Amino acid sequence: MTMPDHFPQLGVANVPACDSGLPGEIVVFASNIGPGPSNPRIQVSNIRGRLAYGKDTFSVSVSDVPAVLDGPGAPWCFSSGELHAIYSWVLLNKQVLLNYWVSDNYSTRDFLKDLRAL
Repeated sequence: MTMPDHFPQLGVANVPACDSGLPGEIVVFASNIGPGPSNPRIQVSNIRGRLAYGKDTFSVSVSDVPAVLDGPGAPWCFSSGELHAIYSWVLLNKQVLLNYWVSDNYSTRDFLKDLRAL
């Protein structure tokens, strides 16, 4: 099935710990869904390492004060130090994450190249 030209293409980038520098094999998912009803956010997998997937996640805001957002997912088995590392990573990459969130022409390859590790 082909999508019409005006249909936005959703890009989801899987950022494993080896690329983010996050401890404990934490995997982050970033999307480029564009402006809309949701505020910019990343998803963090509750499943760590190579088995991580997008179904069991919680959201963290991409803002000047990153925080876990209310919603269906909640962090489990995360230490306060690990959550602090996630917030630090968001702050370090805030502009790159925001650029990816709103752009429909910022490639996932360029996005991953522009991210900085802790």
